[in-house]
Amino acid sequence: MFGGVSTCEGYHRPDIYGVTPATSKTRFSVNVWGCITYHGQGSLKVLEDRINAEKYLEILDQCLWLTVQEYFPDGGYIFQEDNAPIHKANLVKMYFQGKNTTPLPWPAYSPDLSPIENCWSLVKMKLQKEIHLVTSSADLAQRVTTIWQSLPLPCFKALYESIPRRLMAVQIAKGHLTKY
Repeated sequence: MFGGVSTCEGYHRPDIYGVTPATSKTRFSVNVWGCITYHGQGSLKVLEDRINAEKYLEILDQCLWLTVQEYFPDGGYIFQEDNAPIHKANLVKMYFQGKNTTPLPWPAYSPDLSPIENCWSLVKMKLQKEIHLVTSSADLAQRVTTIWQSLPLPCFKALYESIPRRLMAVQIAKGHLTKY
């Protein structure tokens, strides 16, 4: 299971008398946390503010464990997150110890091979097709949530099945960037 945060942005250009001024636009932005499994997308949480370790634990309590219960009621999962500072905070490490869960170790300065990054890209591409309909941050958050929920199951399966190819590509590139 992979988890992560992404920022989705949109711009609204007001339509004045049928003309959209090129210089007049309003920027909207929302941060979201989500997780994915081979069996489908997990919970998505729209974040109100920047997150610190305490807020991250609230997100895990509200979202991660619901996904674990839904897809892995008997256990048997591995959780992976990137090396964001909040993920490495002592408070977060102690939290996972208390839950008898150890996130997959992720080397520092490693290529980001997490398939959830591909999901975020897919959400953003779909969002761009609808961005002209976004008129507020709340509307942006709703559209991102709707897109997230509509991602098809074969997408997740294909991303997970690509992991061996991703790892091989990193080995061939000797740790440098790959197409993934």
